[in-house]
Amino acid sequence: MSWVLSAYSGVTFAAFTISPTSAQALARRGDRVVLLDRSEHVQEVAAAMRADGLQVEAFVADLADLAQIDETTSRILPTTGG
Repeated sequence: MSWVLSAYSGVTFAAFTISPTSAQALARRGDRVVLLDRSEHVQEVAAAMRADGLQVEAFVADLADLAQIDETTSRILPTTGG
């Protein structure tokens, strides 16, 4: 699932399956990308994308947990200028 936050594109479930490929495509077209996943593996996905020169931030959160959504949003906004 992807969404747009200001000048950023967000990709959920970003650690596995098709989402890393989607995130790379967004970043390659010039989007600044925010990756979200409940797995720490999302940090490795982000590191690999940064090694390719892509602009990406990664956050670990379970989006089924409202408290984690609030907490993660408060961590995302400063990195996106929000």
